[in-house]
Amino acid sequence: MKWVACELHTHTVHSDGQLSVGGLVNRAKSLGLEMIALTDHNTNSGLAELDNQRLSVSFPVIRGIEWTTYFGHVLVIGSKKYVDWRDVVPHNIDEKLTMVHDAGGLAGVAHPYALGDPVCCSCHWEFYLKDWGLADFIEIWSGSLPQLVMRNKKAIKKWTSLLDKEIYLTAISGRDWHGDEDDTKPFGVTYLMLDEMVDVTEAAKDALKNHRAYVTVGPTVSLSASSNGKNTGIGGTLLRGETTFRIAVGGEHRKEIWRNFDLVPQKIVLVGVGGRELSSADFVGYENEMIITVPEASGWVRMELRGTMRGEECALAVTNPITFE
Repeated sequence: MKWVACELHTHTVHSDGQLSVGGLVNRAKSLGLEMIALTDHNTNSGLAELDNQRLSVSFPVIRGIEWTTYFGHVLVIGSKKYVDWRDVVPHNIDEKLTMVHDAGGLAGVAHPYALGDPVCCSCHWEFYLKDWGLADFIEIWSGSLPQLVMRNKKAIKKWTSLLDKEIYLTAISGRDWHGDEDDTKPFGVTYLMLDEMVDVTEAAKDALKNHRAYVTVGPTVSLSASSNGKNTGIGGTLLRGETTFRIAVGGEHRKEIWRNFDLVPQKIVLVGVGGRELSSADFVGYENEMIITVPEASGWVRMELRGTMRGEECALAVTNPITFE
């Protein structure tokens, strides 16, 4: 198993992107990414280019599509057969997501609080999803400067409220990458812990399904916890009780990309039910392990690396939670 830097929301000339599939792959490599998901709007025609040029042989590409409807956007990953998106409306979204699961795919909520009409037709999530457990993941970060924009602050609040209800959607970052973005502006990356011996799309689905993911604008993070004689990592489950968390922050991976984002890590924070701060520790430098004990961990606990980015206070990295039963 290995942590891999991914971009899970991309577009090419097969929809409204600026780059060919090959151009997108080359751009991803130049940004230190190790995997992308191909999610063109309402088409998977780019997969033919991917196969014809054998691009996935040299660079892992997850097979996906973005349903782009009048009521919001849904990222579908790894469906083994076509699920018709054309008749999706606010009141049948539960049925449609069930069909995605029946086809072996996962479904995620894209930029749920993006501006809608007239700025971005259909970008805002307006589906009447009765069972939020039918969604597998949600973009808590989208676009450039992801932690600083209001739409993403609302998305994190929504994700937190779902966690409180024991609905464990996996939080991801989706750049919504069209190929003409300014790469000097800070942007988020999703790290997935993947089984390298499995087909890349299947490995990504497994990681997302089991919440082995975190988002960051730069530094890598390591989080593990031990309680009642057992250990686990991001996405794992322990028995509630006194829990010791071990955290390390890495400053080397992809640093040539994010070192100009003006990131200043300041502290590690453990966040629990209701978004409440459970405990914290000052950041003591890259690669140094920090140990924090929570006397009575319950519900869920996630880790946030906080500091400043271009002078503004924000989270620099956010993990998916460890849950307690």
